Amino acid sequence: MARESRFKIVLAGLANSGKTSILLSLKREYHGEILPTKGIERSEMKVLGHKLVEWDLGGQVFLRQNYLKRKEAFYDTNLLYYVIDINDSQNYDEALNYFSDILEIIREVKQTPKIVVCLHKIDLHLSPEMNKTLRDQFVTIGEGFDIKFFATTIFNTYSLINAFSYGLRLLSSQTTDLLDQLKAFAAETKSEAIILLESNGFIISEYYASESDKLAELTQELSQSLIIPFITTKYSEKIADILNRIIVELHPGYLIYEPIEISDFKMSVIRFTISPEHAIEKFILQPIVDSSEKMKEIIKYFFL
Repeated sequence: MARESRFKIVLAGLANSGKTSILLSLKREYHGEILPTKGIERSEMKVLGHKLVEWDLGGQVFLRQNYLKRKEAFYDTNLLYYVIDINDSQNYDEALNYFSDILEIIREVKQTPKIVVCLHKIDLHLSPEMNKTLRDQFVTIGEGFDIKFFATTIFNTYSLINAFSYGLRLLSSQTTDLLDQLKAFAAETKSEAIILLESNGFIISEYYASESDKLAELTQELSQSLIIPFITTKYSEKIADILNRIIVELHPGYLIYEPIEISDFKMSVIRFTISPEHAIEKFILQPIVDSSEKMKEIIKYFFL
């Protein structure tokens, strides 16, 4: 049996930046009325059998001063999500200074967490010039760290899933091998794109046959509007238990959702194909996955 890993994930940012809303939306618990986080709120979830401990740091001034003084909140961080409300331009400098203070502590203790910056509440307008300026400032402050940016909003669940999933994949050493497996599955099932999700709806890997961004954008947009809302409800596990497949006919092609099981973990696959309808019935993914010992090993030891 694989040893269980434990990861510390910190969500930081100013008050009202949207940290707690992001977490609740990812857990299908967002209800629209959220009180300010008082101190540090810890929660846990399991992804592929491994424990993720989320530290949601309240962003009020006195709380931030306390975190920076005591420093322990940032010790042993594996993954840092820094959330900034891109519509709150009058507090950009304060948000950037707080980010700088956090990285100063991380550098002091010689740690190298993965960092994802969420440009949050992107549903409202942000000019391209301001977007670039803000990103450049984060990059300058984060010199020496590999920082990835995502535009997010609670009104687009896929934007949150995409940002959180990217960070999780950074914690794995199996991403290249898993991508190779998806590439092989795509060839065998005549699929132009395959997205692999674990039971919480996080994207473990995704493969696109074309190097063009257009295929990825098309598949993601279709999945976001047609499949993701259906499988990321609080009833998603029950839905997966009773569904065989969902096939959405497009012009051209088909978008296919299939619940599967790998190494005793319930997962699901979204794939896009332009194969004719009769070919779709021929290629059911579960037997193909079952025949791949390599795939089973990758998922079993994904975070080890």
